[in-house]
Amino acid sequence: AHAQIGLLVVSRVILALVRSLAAEGRVAVAVDDVQWLDQPSARVLEYVLRRSSDVRLRVLLARRPDLEHPLPLGLDRAQPALAVERLTVPPMDLGELDELLRSSLALALPRPRLIELLRVTGGNPFYAIEVARALASAGADAPLHIPESLGAVLEARVGALQPAAREAALLASATPQASVAQIEAIAGTDALRGAIEGGILVVDGTK
Repeated sequence: AHAQIGLLVVSRVILALVRSLAAEGRVAVAVDDVQWLDQPSARVLEYVLRRSSDVRLRVLLARRPDLEHPLPLGLDRAQPALAVERLTVPPMDLGELDELLRSSLALALPRPRLIELLRVTGGNPFYAIEVARALASAGADAPLHIPESLGAVLEARVGALQPAAREAALLASATPQASVAQIEAIAGTDALRGAIEGGILVVDGTK
């Protein structure tokens, strides 16, 4: 009972916040991989969305394309019905893959190698970057290694870090609002640099 009351209180607070923000301008709510959203958070968002048809609110939800209906977060049960637009994101084409590798890894692959990489990764940007990263380390003529899962990729990347760099990454993940200076002060500049160079952390801005 206490948990239900607490969830209702949180839902009403978030709804009031959304309405307050919408009174000043348009509000956007974005959720990536909505299929992995924990149940309490999903219930809060469903409560808010079903009661926000009269405010300037836009919602962007991303989920795997192989998942079937119904729509997530009760969007298909909203009254009055909400306007829903479905967009399918296609795999990358050859030009997009080339641009991605050049901008992310400063890596320029010959066209035959690009075609092979596109084929084996199915145009998935994350897989393409990880396979290309391994290829850059092993040599341009090395066979393409396809990871078994995204989790295995991340585990290997984190495991390759020095212990201090792993601690910096853990600290940053536990304190998402921390600044670069704060992470450096606690973990050390070299540790933070190691996590960044290892592709685990990305500095957004100068702080």
